[in-house]
Amino acid sequence: HALVENHSPTTGMALVLIFQAATICVAFLDLAGLQRREIVAVQVVSIVPCFVTAVEVAMADRGEAGVIHPDQDYKLAPLSFLCHALWLELWLRIAWPSGTDAQLPRRFRQVLFLDVFGDALSWDPGQEPTGE
Repeated sequence: HALVENHSPTTGMALVLIFQAATICVAFLDLAGLQRREIVAVQVVSIVPCFVTAVEVAMADRGEAGVIHPDQDYKLAPLSFLCHALWLELWLRIAWPSGTDAQLPRRFRQVLFLDVFGDALSWDPGQEPTGE
């Protein structure tokens, strides 16, 4: 909206930056079992399409009224779609169930708190950890 209707590329890019920084923070809070560089790499793949699209819309040719031409050629649009497809593939690999007995994606912290198989029933708070 800020890029297209308000003709404010600085505000639009700032909003993209803020929202993408928020996605990185949420990924750090949500993902377990991945290193920081892996989380950042996955999120950078998702950030590229947003910035490429924002730059292309900000640089688009406009008519006298400031409206973007409907037949505008966006040359970097395939890069955005490719990065988005790669990002979805990475998330499918991250969300793939871990282990053979429990088909749950245990890399997400929310799943770690689920006890759908009753694993916590036999838990004893005084028992020494086994390292599993």
